Amino acid sequence: MCFLAHRYGDIILNMNIRGYVEYVPEVAQAEVLEFLEGERKEFSSGLMATALAQKGTDFQRSVWQAIAEIPYGETASYKNLAERVGKPNAVRAVGTACGRNKFAIVIPCHRVLASGGGMGGYAFGLTMKKDLLKLEKALDMDCQ
Repeated sequence: MCFLAHRYGDIILNMNIRGYVEYVPEVAQAEVLEFLEGERKEFSSGLMATALAQKGTDFQRSVWQAIAEIPYGETASYKNLAERVGKPNAVRAVGTACGRNKFAIVIPCHRVLASGGGMGGYAFGLTMKKDLLKLEKALDMDCQ
């Protein structure tokens, strides 16, 4: 088992699986663990649809959709996402939407960074955010 699956699998599944109740939990668990093991880069359309249908404001849902479109191994800034959703001055609101995402990993808020490349925040902590970005090779392995 990959280091990330071993280190974070229980954390992600125990905290987030409640959000996956409408979807088949076993499938969600398997997909998240496969991602953490480096064996999956995309999630099934059913799991993505469930994640994108989570309760939130129209703005939050537009941010989650924009985040879901960030390709594996790439990042975007909070500012860039605010611009993508047509609210260029709503950078902090984008950060709030990231924090309200109940489908971490599936809607990859870990791919969202502060302008200038700073880490920003992450619901599961910056160490996990860095590890996920390293897994995707979206962050230099020596980055602090």
